[in-house]
Amino acid sequence: MVRYLTEADERDETINPTKWWLNLEGASEIVYQFVSSGFTTNAVSKANTISRRSRKNGSLLSAKNLLLLAENYLATNTIDYELLRSNNIINM
Repeated sequence: MVRYLTEADERDETINPTKWWLNLEGASEIVYQFVSSGFTTNAVSKANTISRRSRKNGSLLSAKNLLLLAENYLATNTIDYELLRSNNIINM
């Protein structure tokens, strides 16, 4: 994860000639969302390490909560981040 966040900042095509970061043009801020079917007990510590090393904010999202997020979006056609945070669906 740190590698991708660093590449997004540096945008050095000698390191990665695919120039995937061009898809980020116009983004005002880069954050990360780590999605997994499950996290170990030290996942938060690892996420904090990623944030510290990359100087980027991010969060962990379980696959279950990703499905709840999608279901909420389909039902309302909007994303209420405060509601999601208060229900611990996202922790960003």
